Amino acid sequence: MSLLHADADCFFASVELRHRPDLVGRPVAVATHIVMSATYPARGRGVHGAMPLRQALRLCPELVVLPPRADYQSAGEALMALFWRYAAQVEPGSMEEAFIDVGDTDPVASATAIRRAARDELGLPVTVGVARTKLLAKLASRRAKPDGLLVITEAEEVHLRAGLTIDELWGVGPTTASRLADAGVTRVSELADFDEARLRTVVGTTMARRLLSIRDATDDATVRQIGPRRTVSASRTAMRPSNRWPDIQAHADGVIDLAVQRLAAAHDGQALTHHINLQITYADRNHWSIDLGLPAATRDPDELRRRCRELIMASGVRTAGRPVLLIMVSFRLTNIAGSRLQNALPLF
Repeated sequence: MSLLHADADCFFASVELRHRPDLVGRPVAVATHIVMSATYPARGRGVHGAMPLRQALRLCPELVVLPPRADYQSAGEALMALFWRYAAQVEPGSMEEAFIDVGDTDPVASATAIRRAARDELGLPVTVGVARTKLLAKLASRRAKPDGLLVITEAEEVHLRAGLTIDELWGVGPTTASRLADAGVTRVSELADFDEARLRTVVGTTMARRLLSIRDATDDATVRQIGPRRTVSASRTAMRPSNRWPDIQAHADGVIDLAVQRLAAAHDGQALTHHINLQITYADRNHWSIDLGLPAATRDPDELRRRCRELIMASGVRTAGRPVLLIMVSFRLTNIAGSRLQNALPLF
């Protein structure tokens, strides 16, 4: 049996390029003062996510910079809904990627159909890896990028697995990799002389068991549906941080409205909220946050807007005189029915 790992290429940039097809094939970054996503032509010039925009422009002076304007949450939910059309089970990893169990359907045919539908219906390039386990399916999708399809057969897996380097293993961070290197392990094949007790002294019990399962080809091959979403949220980064109250108020109203819209759509429109969280990040990277428990659960948009605006005023941001970088509003949910579409993990 094989499973799929499907991943939309440079997701934020791809969503923005749906509105700017003239920029396809050019080095493009979605960014404020930090790069959120870069197209592959930009990546070829050294630009990558989380890089300061100033550095990205030095590396690639012809970089086209787009502000983050699209509704990425809706694009991610549409992508998950598309995955479900071809799946017996979907396990999201983020808003733009998921493991997919296609049941008894030919996995390669399903992968091909998913990629075609994502391109034709959503305007998004999706890379898919097909393999027996999650680790290898994710490895296949990484190697197939951009906009590709790679199948690792069980016969190929035997030769591939032993040659995997530790830094290719999904979920093994740099600290763990460094500890393994100090113990003489840089490849999966070098775990041959380790039993669980010995490996546990190097990386701890949970990681030791995972590494040995990878070595022994018994690693996870089950796609599991995650639990229903417990919160909805919205956040926006200001293109130009401002300490002017009209600018901050407009910024906050946009975030509040988006959060209210997402609550209205959550769990087939049945979700209520009983708790609001507001967070403000200033340009100097200092944070302020507040929580408010509501006397009764609600999804009334007018009441929620009023409550959120009261929290904004209570923050003191109006008189602080400090430029605001980011505002986030979160609603904790109750009365959730667990609609499968709402199991997509939110990024914002």
